[in-house]
Amino acid sequence: MQIESGTAGDAEMTGTRYTGPALAARLAHALAGTPAERTFLSSRDGRLTWGALTDRLDAALEMFGRLGLKPGDRVVLGLGDEIADCCLFLACLRAGITAIMADRNATPDAMLALIAAARPRAVWLRSDLAALSTLQPIAAPMPLDRPAGARPAWPSPPPDETIAAVVFTSGTTSLPKGVEISHRALAAQMDAFAEVYGFGPDTRMLNLLPLHHVDGLFRGLVASAVHGAELHRPASFNIQGLPAMHDTMKREKISHLIAVPTMLSLMLRVSGTGGRPNPDLRCVISSADLLDEALWRRTEAALGLPVINAWGQSECVCDALYAIPRVDGAQIGTIGHPIGCEARVSDATGASIQDGMVGELQIRGLQLMSGYLDQPEATEAAMVDGWLRTGDLVTRDAEGTFRFVGRRSTLIVSRGVSVHPENITAALLTSDEVEEAFVLGQPDPAWGERIVACVVPSVGKNPGISALNDLCRATLTPEKRPHKILLLDALPRGAAGKVRIDILRALIAEHEASPQRAEPETPSVLSVASTCFKMDPDKLSPDSTPFNTQDWDSLGHILFIEALEAAFDITLTPEDIIGLASLADAEAITARHIARRSA
Repeated sequence: MQIESGTAGDAEMTGTRYTGPALAARLAHALAGTPAERTFLSSRDGRLTWGALTDRLDAALEMFGRLGLKPGDRVVLGLGDEIADCCLFLACLRAGITAIMADRNATPDAMLALIAAARPRAVWLRSDLAALSTLQPIAAPMPLDRPAGARPAWPSPPPDETIAAVVFTSGTTSLPKGVEISHRALAAQMDAFAEVYGFGPDTRMLNLLPLHHVDGLFRGLVASAVHGAELHRPASFNIQGLPAMHDTMKREKISHLIAVPTMLSLMLRVSGTGGRPNPDLRCVISSADLLDEALWRRTEAALGLPVINAWGQSECVCDALYAIPRVDGAQIGTIGHPIGCEARVSDATGASIQDGMVGELQIRGLQLMSGYLDQPEATEAAMVDGWLRTGDLVTRDAEGTFRFVGRRSTLIVSRGVSVHPENITAALLTSDEVEEAFVLGQPDPAWGERIVACVVPSVGKNPGISALNDLCRATLTPEKRPHKILLLDALPRGAAGKVRIDILRALIAEHEASPQRAEPETPSVLSVASTCFKMDPDKLSPDSTPFNTQDWDSLGHILFIEALEAAFDITLTPEDIIGLASLADAEAITARHIARRSA
């Protein structure tokens, strides 16, 4: 297919769908053509109309001029207010400035590492982090209104090769990888989104995924902006908020639901099979992790419409392969076909292999990253002759359908978030009581993969599991904290000195099956909670809640529920699950079920 483009210098490549115009021009067209009173973004931090968005972008342009920012400069956005951060990001996109969206919950150490890696010209930080910007210019807060007088003249759309955003794929306790995404790559991804998902001016999207990840940023904010759509982000995802989320879907007539598999699992657990949340819902998109076939079928049965499973990585913007189930159920359990790009299965040398054989999935197309920020060696290793080496092992059948087999790299995908185990290892090794550490992912039906850290104590030392968990809480963001820490006398190694992962997995399985490590004969809610949240029992009380208990987040909540059910041989109802807001609630709910069983 010949590529058509709105700017000069666009590459030509078979099998792509980039038709132009330039990405910034699409945003300008959406701003000009969408009614000013229509909602653009509904967030926990407020509601923003398209008219107000236009005013804020004008104000941002004036501010960029005062700060001396120009196309190609990098900035970090970390105000923590979604309205302000989203407006700044879109203003950067329109002006050709490269934006890095920070985690709104980033710790001071994490933010410092991000700023050091990004080397921005300016940063916007939430008030409690402002002191961290001593080595960088800190910008004024996002203006609320456009400057008085005539609207400022925006510059021409930047060239397609301009870097629109940098997304950091690893954590910030070791050298992070900053994926550089060009305007060209984003435009190509937006074309694929429109083709597969039907994004357009009539789209009303519910996407609660974090804005510092590609699923929330590109498939949420950018897709809504360039397609003239509505984006709804009423709150971060949690179990207690599920009824409110369903109300939002009905009230706002949501047409597209963006989710990760664990989110779908929790929705089914609480909502059962009561049908789709609203009759306007026409597209459910699962991404960021492998969608289990059984969960896939249960979700389709509950909602009464197909679920599209998307495969992608930050290195290819967001999505590259799409499994779109047909009436006969074909493609369920697969990662589907490439759309907007090319895909192949290759052996260790990079040569294509025949259908049915396991090999590495490789992607080629305009939506690929420009490279890793300031890491040419890593870029060269990942990109070979225009093909992205994904590190994922797949097969392809005679019809061209790809099926995921496993990962060649050490990357762990837990709860839909990509985690590099090296970051966790580095955190554990900061303790002088730890001699060695090795972190890996163990398959889990609810989490995708659980993070397991295997630790060898230093000679003469005996680090407690609780102390190591406290260390991880202090140095790692929640998605990177191990679900289990296992103390070993030594790491199993082969003749070449490499850790034998197969033996390590067997040791983990043996440890989990060991009867001496089972729950006490007479379990208590407190003991179950202590195990689930990796805390000493004396740090828990009936007043412990998700708001004052580390690791009691949405996924920790479902883990706690499942552990209670297993320990007490009960089955909690959806009302129990939503109403369980403290350990006192858990004790009352558990006692009620035991009393009913005994009656």
